[in-house]
Amino acid sequence: MSDFERKHAAAMKELEATGIWRSNYAPPIYHLYRALGLKVRPPHYAGLLAGILGQGVFFGVVWGLFMWWSQWRGTDLPVQGMLLSAVFAGALFGGVMAVAYAYGRRKWKLTAWDDL
Repeated sequence: MSDFERKHAAAMKELEATGIWRSNYAPPIYHLYRALGLKVRPPHYAGLLAGILGQGVFFGVVWGLFMWWSQWRGTDLPVQGMLLSAVFAGALFGGVMAVAYAYGRRKWKLTAWDDL
């Protein structure tokens, strides 16, 4: 078992013991990243930038595609405006989620990733 997998197993055990809902400490995007073979930390153990990117990029892409399909298609809105809106939405969502997970990490007094 690699060092990452050992830490991951310890982190999941610690998260489960806190009583946090599994859907909160292992959201669907986390399962998708793991299924793709990426070695990602559970969101409560990710750093701020990793949290912003991990949550925000996926949200921005999905939100941008949904907005294009439902609102922007056939309008005169420039492509740059659409892309900028999607990037802003992703960054905002990723930032809020990263802060929420950092708050949860402190609230539940979780062990630092390097100390697992």
